[in-house]
Amino acid sequence: LSGIVQFMMVSRTVPPDGAGRALRAEMPESACFIYDGETRIGLGLCIGEELAAVASLERGRGFDCVCALAKQIEAPRIRLLCAAENTAAMQLYDRLGFSRDGIRRIWYDATASIA
Repeated sequence: LSGIVQFMMVSRTVPPDGAGRALRAEMPESACFIYDGETRIGLGLCIGEELAAVASLERGRGFDCVCALAKQIEAPRIRLLCAAENTAAMQLYDRLGFSRDGIRRIWYDATASIA
């Protein structure tokens, strides 16, 4: 048994892109590719008010990826879920102004390998 931490950003105060870079998210269908200039730095998925998935392709670019994706969500709040074991991501979401809105318990083995 493991937990999923739900985060919520209500104020919609998305931090500005780091160092004045022009970050953008391009949406073919519902998947987002995140670019810094011409360099693809991440990808994600936005569904309604939920930032459903985010992945940084470069170490240390999670902040930029979340900010670019958050700008794609037009709802008054942003919701995302994070595995309780992913402490680095939770610290990032805390720094970005998300608040922890609860823990949902789900059944999955966090130590199982994916074949």
